[in-house]
Amino acid sequence: MDVYFPSKEEIDKALAQNGVKNKVEWQQNILKGMNGVLKSDPVRYRAYGPYWWEIKNMLAEAGFEFDDFEKPLDLNLFDENYLYLAAGVLLAMDWVDNYFGENKFELHSGQEESTCYVLEDSDMERRAFSTLALS
Repeated sequence: MDVYFPSKEEIDKALAQNGVKNKVEWQQNILKGMNGVLKSDPVRYRAYGPYWWEIKNMLAEAGFEFDDFEKPLDLNLFDENYLYLAAGVLLAMDWVDNYFGENKFELHSGQEESTCYVLEDSDMERRAFSTLALS
């Protein structure tokens, strides 16, 4: 799946088009909903691609634990957390429709260069396996 990193302006425009007025409230609601989805279907963490590690940290800060926190990829793209969350949600919308289950991402920096990134969170993969084994 190709990932082109959006700018702050592109993210803010997408949020505004979806009626988001209060970013703090939006972030709290998204994290709460995300917690429920990830508890019942852990493999969906893959939908957030390279943004997962920032999102996992935000989930932990909001009181939703998903095992140990490790951060093997530091994107250092934005100054505000809601931007990582929004970028991850936007990516997930495409992932669910077109790339469900994939964990390989081609990260484009805006130039002609790209990097292949494979997302693997051993804690979440273990949860996903346990969920399948118990069903």
